[in-house]
Amino acid sequence: MVGRILSSITGKPIYRVRVAFAEVLRNEESAIYVDDVAFTPATETDTAGRFVLPDLPPKEYVIVVGDPFGLNDVVRNSDGSPRIWKIEAGQQLDVGELRVKIES
Repeated sequence: MVGRILSSITGKPIYRVRVAFAEVLRNEESAIYVDDVAFTPATETDTAGRFVLPDLPPKEYVIVVGDPFGLNDVVRNSDGSPRIWKIEAGQQLDVGELRVKIES
């Protein structure tokens, strides 16, 4: 997965921030996402806010940006719900520019 993280507050790229791909777990009635620091695939943005995380296992993910124990935000849909990406086997997805409520 590749993309770029921007602050929705300042409009600037957010550099050197953790970008985690939290797995979505579903049951018959609901879905949750889990950001476990020990097991969640993650990377860090470069100075332009870009990130690359190749070879994600085929699953559904929510992107969590920031400190897992402090200030962080989830990439959201326009209705405010967490946006879910479904990764297929062998797929390298370009998610483009994503905005989160964190200052750069």
